[in-house]
Amino acid sequence: MKKLRRIIFALLLTVIFLFMVTPGISLAAEREGKFYLILINYLSLEDLQNSKLTNINKMIENGGLGLMNTNTAGSRSAENTYSTLGSGTRALGTDYGGFAYNREETVSLSSNLSPLPAGDIYNVISNQDKKGEVIHLALPKIVLANQQLTNKVKTAALGTSLKNAGIRVGVFGNSDSFARSRPASLLAIDEQGQVAKGVVDSSINMKDKAFPFGFHTDYDKLKNEVVKNHDKVDFFVIETGDNSRLEDYKTFLTSERYNQLKELTLNRIDGFLGALSNNIDWQKDRVMLVSPTPSSKASTFNNLVTPLIYAGNSIHPGVLTSSSTRRQGIVAITDITPTVLSFWGIKQDPEIVGRPVFSQTAHNVFQQVKQLNQNLIINYTHRPPVLKTFVILQIIYILLTAFSVYFLKSHRVLQPLQKLIVLFLIMPPVILAYSIFRVESLALTLIYFALIVALIYLVISKANISFYYKVAFLSLSTSAAILIDTVLGSPLTINSPLGYDAMNGARYYGIGNEFAGILEGSTIIGTAALYQELSKHRRILLPVFLAYFAFMTYVSYAPGFGADAGGLITAVIALGFFSLRLMDKRVSRRELLYLLLLTLLLLGLGAFIDMTFNSLHGSHIGQAFSLLVQGNYAEIGNIIYRKIAMNIKLMNYSIWTKVLLASLAALGVLLYKPVGFFKQLTDSVPNMKKGFEAIFVASLVGFLVNDSGIVQAATTFIYLIFPLLYLSLQDKLNRPW
Repeated sequence: MKKLRRIIFALLLTVIFLFMVTPGISLAAEREGKFYLILINYLSLEDLQNSKLTNINKMIENGGLGLMNTNTAGSRSAENTYSTLGSGTRALGTDYGGFAYNREETVSLSSNLSPLPAGDIYNVISNQDKKGEVIHLALPKIVLANQQLTNKVKTAALGTSLKNAGIRVGVFGNSDSFARSRPASLLAIDEQGQVAKGVVDSSINMKDKAFPFGFHTDYDKLKNEVVKNHDKVDFFVIETGDNSRLEDYKTFLTSERYNQLKELTLNRIDGFLGALSNNIDWQKDRVMLVSPTPSSKASTFNNLVTPLIYAGNSIHPGVLTSSSTRRQGIVAITDITPTVLSFWGIKQDPEIVGRPVFSQTAHNVFQQVKQLNQNLIINYTHRPPVLKTFVILQIIYILLTAFSVYFLKSHRVLQPLQKLIVLFLIMPPVILAYSIFRVESLALTLIYFALIVALIYLVISKANISFYYKVAFLSLSTSAAILIDTVLGSPLTINSPLGYDAMNGARYYGIGNEFAGILEGSTIIGTAALYQELSKHRRILLPVFLAYFAFMTYVSYAPGFGADAGGLITAVIALGFFSLRLMDKRVSRRELLYLLLLTLLLLGLGAFIDMTFNSLHGSHIGQAFSLLVQGNYAEIGNIIYRKIAMNIKLMNYSIWTKVLLASLAALGVLLYKPVGFFKQLTDSVPNMKKGFEAIFVASLVGFLVNDSGIVQAATTFIYLIFPLLYLSLQDKLNRPW
């Protein structure tokens, strides 16, 4: 314990010194040039597989291509996706997201009211001077809707930040259809709901009886308006519009006619890009082609990501990524605002959670992104049924076994139940390796899964080794596989149903809560089982396992690997508790205090390294500690509040809550039957009992410190309840341990 105190004291001095000398994070140098953000809503990667789209294909060839996650604070409606793009965090746009007008444009707020100039209505609503050419009449309503969210949203964060930095903004084009709709304004308006320059009224459209709603975008005029304002605007938001009109009109069209109009629309947009490109300085300017919302057709096939193309100054040919995702080929919708701001070296507000998009060199870019898109669809489609099956099987088995332990004595029932327990220790590593045998067909994949589990089960069953060796082998193999996969960049985790889902975008890298729980539980019970069999060699085993625990803790937290702050807290406290118990030491309040202090020091040290030496591409850990160093305690409070709110939500709706409750119910049964069961554990399998205690601690801490704590607690508990049920059945069968 003296050594531990010395280590903690040394770490404390180191962290204090490092934070005292932390250098300020410098901003990127300001650039001369324009930024063109061109919106083609409801576009899919499949739409780009057209050789006639010469200008779009040229952008892909000379720039970067990727997929953009489109998750918002609500549904994936155009109003919400556009609002999220302009806020830099998941946001709402409400039904009034497109309520923007040119200042002199007449507006009728109701059928029984006479039309009035938008500027006059704006004066009534905001009591502000109407200086901008484009004004949004529903900004207060959108702000109010976003104030109800758990995450803090600064509506119009992009336009406001640009205006405050002296960057001139303009918005051009509309997506009018059944009604006037201009959600693109949400990427350009400032905090007063105004845009200095722009044309969003019907004058930017031209009549066309052969197109939905009888008009389409006048691309010549759109281009001319952009060119005319070249010297007055630095950041151009350009809404092409027609693809949105076509999507809104889709119900009235046959598939054949829809496809004809879709091809016509994309050809017109491609021609517009070609005409506009003659006025773009590709050495100074940047062009980003964004599709904010997935189409209804794409959504039907669970394709909820959209293509993103980025070209121009310093954007090298390749695939797009960002520090938000750390995955080649995919970025977050919240990354667009930071990307625009970083072009001019503008510091982003703490409410903006994304990170700038950049390109990475790659070969066969389109095919690589297409394959990624297909993988994401398969993962998203397979994940719910696989997890639901896994959890339901656990619940059925746990409750059935608990009932049998309490009420039954028949060996014919108890013995088969006991033999099946090892299946639940086989399933987690097979789910980790899911992508190795996964095919597009869910049914066929599940057959492969069942065959692989059955084959491993047969091999393990035939092995002439004790139950403890089986537990040690399966658990430590699982632990090692997760760590190796994490160090290698998580190639298995990102395609596993127990990994994170890039379509929903809750997490893109590191160790997610599901596998964090499995990692901690499997490490502890595997160690306990091996200790139980090899207790005579504890002097050799102890330093080996302590080293392994340290390595696991490092990988779990290191921003370049696991990037899991909750995982670090859980690992240090639970593994520290377990280590002390393996050394036959009582864990008093003083020892727990030392473990907690060590946890805080390691958190601070890792975060300092991340925010200091990797400030541009650091993880969410470094970002959070950067807020702490800056004294932004309000945003730190918001982060904590969001995590608590997420845990409460998952407790109410997650299927993992049910399996954890089933496990706790079974644990309650074992307190009473078999009689004296837990007391016998202390005498017969003391090291296993120490493992059970440590797993309980890990589950409790994991539940308290993670935003999806219920999930981590449930997966950790797998390695407590199933071995414990095995031992209870063994006791019931009156076999020696």
